Amino acid sequence: MSKFLLTDWEINGYNDSDFMCSYYDDVANVIGFYEYGTTRFVAPSNIGFNADGTTTVVVGGESLLVPNAEVVEKARLVLADLIFDKLKAANRLLVDTPDVSDLIAGLRVRLSAKARMQLRETSPCQKCNGTGKWINPRNDKDKRDCFTCSGSGQHVGAKVKNDKGKLTYKELPVGLAGEVVDWTSFGQFYSSGYNKPNRDNTTVQFRTNDGELVRASLNKLRLDQDYSDDLWLYDRAEKASYNYSFSALYPRFAWDTHNFAASVAKSAAPIHA
Repeated sequence: MSKFLLTDWEINGYNDSDFMCSYYDDVANVIGFYEYGTTRFVAPSNIGFNADGTTTVVVGGESLLVPNAEVVEKARLVLADLIFDKLKAANRLLVDTPDVSDLIAGLRVRLSAKARMQLRETSPCQKCNGTGKWINPRNDKDKRDCFTCSGSGQHVGAKVKNDKGKLTYKELPVGLAGEVVDWTSFGQFYSSGYNKPNRDNTTVQFRTNDGELVRASLNKLRLDQDYSDDLWLYDRAEKASYNYSFSALYPRFAWDTHNFAASVAKSAAPIHA
């Protein structure tokens, strides 16, 4: 049973610093983390190396060993799997629950739950004649979204009421899809970050496949696409794993003080003529 040193880094606090390292456990086949020093009391602030290949870091009664190329490759494979898991989770989160920061004009979205849209009187935008586009009078190839209607091509007027004077609504079915035109977040927002625009306070206007403009809360929308292919995601993870960024798996990390694994991998890499 052996554990091998991979990286070390410093976590800078307001008054003190903690010294961390990552290691590979070849029995459990996992990447672990350990705080080997701190400035909060008398403790090491760097790692020592002994002639027998051990280090001064002791985890669970075992001294961490200096890694070789075979160990680093095993650790890299674990890293690739962990990166893949993160990429897959992030992709599913993006597809299922896009945030305000993910919205751009033209993004394909579809309803994941039934929605109810309040009807309003509409008329073609007079600035763009309902086209939704502003055309540069000096260059007809320069087309941009109309500033007045934000590219919707419509002027929105009063709320529509029925014969009994009650507001009217249109039911939007699950699966209704289209392209984002614009969006609006409602509420009082603060620079400190309190009460930010989010899925619950943002309404998205999108043009359906039939050309109709509809509105729905962002919390009822998902991206109109499938999840990314696992093979494609793993290929990305595999490529990213060759950075040997083991420390980045830890919640608090800025940069490595030393990346011993990367140094070993670099020295073991074949030299091409």
